[in-house]
Amino acid sequence: MIEQVVSALRAAGFPTQRAYPGTAMPAITQVVAAVQLAEADLETQATTLEVKLLCPQNLGAAALEDAAITAGEALKDIDIACVIGAVEFDGRSGLFCIRCMATKPQKVRTYLDVPFRIGAAEQSRVVSFTSQQQTSDTVTQLSQAPWTVRLEQFFRNGFGEDSDPSAEVFTITNGEEIYHNCRWTSCKRTRELEGTRQIREGTATHRTIS
Repeated sequence: MIEQVVSALRAAGFPTQRAYPGTAMPAITQVVAAVQLAEADLETQATTLEVKLLCPQNLGAAALEDAAITAGEALKDIDIACVIGAVEFDGRSGLFCIRCMATKPQKVRTYLDVPFRIGAAEQSRVVSFTSQQQTSDTVTQLSQAPWTVRLEQFFRNGFGEDSDPSAEVFTITNGEEIYHNCRWTSCKRTRELEGTRQIREGTATHRTIS
């Protein structure tokens, strides 16, 4: 993560080093950045970095604030969140400095991680799958009742969609369970800000365990 932040800041035009290099500080004539580890939780793997921006007095504190916003946007582009503090004056170095705390938000699992297939086609963008049996006037034993199934998928912008078999009748494999003689009876697609949500409902005659 430190290397990612250093590279992003350099690409944004800031001379950047990992904090406290083993050399004397050079004369600072422009906004520069130093990156160091602020906190690392080895249990949750959550990491916080301190990005310190420095500039000479003649540039003024406002220039440093503007630079911090630019740096924060550069980190946002690589999915790193940044909280910018207030400008301070460092009496020892005679420089203005501002601290930015950078964190990488933990990714929340969006899709089911069990093997899921429609026919032989792998489905990697499954949000939820529901199946239900219910008795009726004609089928009074639950073990003999057909299944209704509901499949929700989300296709993020720019990442394509899962492919399906062309057959009208297919199997649905959800981990170790297999639903047979499936047919879709409805399909609803909703366009959202980050992609398309697709919800399909259908029927299956019976279920087996592999």
